[in-house]
Amino acid sequence: MDVDSAFVVNGVPRHHEMIGVYGLLLRDDAVLLELRAGTGWYDGHWHLPAGHVDAGESVVSALARELGEELAVGVAGTDLELLHTMHCRTPGTSYAWIDVYFGLHVWTGEPVNAEPHRCAEVRWWPLDSVPPNTAAPAMQALGHIRRREPFSLWGWER
Repeated sequence: MDVDSAFVVNGVPRHHEMIGVYGLLLRDDAVLLELRAGTGWYDGHWHLPAGHVDAGESVVSALARELGEELAVGVAGTDLELLHTMHCRTPGTSYAWIDVYFGLHVWTGEPVNAEPHRCAEVRWWPLDSVPPNTAAPAMQALGHIRRREPFSLWGWER
């Protein structure tokens, strides 16, 4: 069976979303954001440290890998707190994502910009006052997280 036919059941195409993972490093009442650069996606905007789940990875191992690559910090899965899940759709396309947002207060190492070719700066921001040029999906997710809302949609027609 080819991959495409595996996502068709009784003639109906099924979604096969990609999974994104996001880390909210929290210190006091602040969250660490990255200023995106050189990626082609929300460059010049602040965003949460994030990445995609690769084949064979869990959301926990993917986030630990991404935080190590982007910020040179170590993360234990037992220190992650599930804060929010967002079902996203890239506007104007059929691409869909399941984004999982984890909070953490404990990690090893001091966060640094370990990917300067993809990130211009990392900075702590008050959780209730992130900059206006924060990427739209991150801005929405942070609002839901502050209100303790576990789920949201982004990019779907209303």
